[in-house]
Order: sequence, then structure tokens, then C-alpha cells
Amino acid sequence: MAVDIDLLFYHLKLRCFVVIDLKIGSFRADYAGKMNFYLNVVDDRLKHPSDQPSIGLILCQEKNRILAEYALRGMTKAIGVSDGPPMEIPQGRSG
Repeated sequence: MAVDIDLLFYHLKLRCFVVIDLKIGSFRADYAGKMNFYLNVVDDRLKHPSDQPSIGLILCQEKNRILAEYALRGMTKAIGVSDGPPMEIPQGRSG
């Protein structure tokens, strides 16, 4: 099974994996489901029994707070959405 995670870190102090998904453009509701999938895979395949549950962060160019709240409501995983400065697309790549 191929899983296309953008960035995967392990936080030593928190003792958990941190999954980061980089998105070009505005937040879309389906990003929450995709992140939930990534967290389930990481927790199932990589997490040690003594580790804490993984954390997900979706980084977008623009965050629609209301849309993000509705998309994440009811999810039990720790998922955050943040916006930041515009990202440049490397030559020959698309979002």
C-alpha cells in the first residue's frame, strides 16, 4: 500500500509522530478525511505501543475557519489546520 505523506516527523518530547500535509490553495473539507487516513496508517504501521497517538497538521495557503471546523468536527484524531505565506511551486510540479 502506497501512502503519499508530505512530511513525517517524530516528536521526542511528546513521544508521537507528527504528520504534515502541505496544500497549495485554500483548505478543502476532503483534506480532513485524507489526514485522518494518514494518521490511522501511521498509528497502525509505525507507532510503538508506548507512543502517544499521532498528530496531524494541514498547512494551506488560505484557511477557511468555518469550513475547517465543520470538516474536523466529530473526528477523534488530533488534527489542526493552519495557513501561512504563499508557497512557490517548483518548476515542473503541480499541486
